Amino acid sequence: MAQLIENVTYYVNDNKFNFEFTIRCPNSHKGCKSNSIIKDGHDTSVKSRPQKFKCKDCEIIFYSYTSSIYQDLTSEFNDFFIDLFKNGKLNLDSAKQALNCSKSNISHMLKTIMEQIFNSILVKNAWKSPVSSNVFFVDETWIKIMNKNWYIVIVVDEEHRILAWDLIKKRESDIILQIIKKAISRLETLPYIIVTDDFSTYKRVVKDLGYDLIHVRHIHKLPYNRMIIDIINHDEKTIKIIHGATKTDIFCDTNVFIIHTSESEVKKTTKGKKGRKLGSKNKPKLNKQMFEDTQIIMKKKRGPKNPYKDAVPNIYMYNKDDKLVKPLYRST
Repeated sequence: MAQLIENVTYYVNDNKFNFEFTIRCPNSHKGCKSNSIIKDGHDTSVKSRPQKFKCKDCEIIFYSYTSSIYQDLTSEFNDFFIDLFKNGKLNLDSAKQALNCSKSNISHMLKTIMEQIFNSILVKNAWKSPVSSNVFFVDETWIKIMNKNWYIVIVVDEEHRILAWDLIKKRESDIILQIIKKAISRLETLPYIIVTDDFSTYKRVVKDLGYDLIHVRHIHKLPYNRMIIDIINHDEKTIKIIHGATKTDIFCDTNVFIIHTSESEVKKTTKGKKGRKLGSKNKPKLNKQMFEDTQIIMKKKRGPKNPYKDAVPNIYMYNKDDKLVKPLYRST
């Protein structure tokens, strides 16, 4: 019996492409003979009246787009896009070579795919569904759009589920705070651990969340195996933080490790109106001596105080089997 051939025409922008494939039974992967296919009329219940096919071996009735060739193409297409987005970046040159079209056509195709994904009922339901998580991982990467740097900020949980993300121009604390709050709004309970890098904005953001939590910061500077654990506690007027500096491999195996601990305290401030208070006067002009004293003060090193300058070393033991950490040698 002659094999049935289907011809598919598709367009990308103004380019027209033709693709021919052999109609095979959807059950061919289960041992059905794919060469016993016949046409079985058109489906008049659908406006486009698609051609129906029938397998004489298993008697399944199907359309061309449900035949096994589409199953194979879908699998290959998924593998192609996984390779295309390796390391979190789009390899346009590989896509251009594989699809034999211009970069603008690839961009148009990806835009169409993303629109279909965002409009999917499954995706919409996934964003609305409540999530049970205890840990947040927040990170960002930069991309160049029209010769300008943009940042993609993403929040995932311990199960690698994406809870929130956004494309932003600047990594300002107010913007990142809103992204994290959006992720928190999807949770049933507040996360008690947030993991970030040591970008200074994150330290401000976790304080502004306004509740007690643990902030784990990985230091992306030599040596690369350092991390800082901040235990943040709020009261009415202050934010008290216990800092612990150690290495990232402390839970890799049963071992003894050192944590340098210190404490700091930040007063809570309320945002008020900008400008001078009503009834206040201008500051007096500086004389020569006052100017020289001011210059000396300004020469002092600025920036946040180092909470580890007077840190106390504490020794702990991690047991991999029990998954417990115990203090040693009178450590707290």
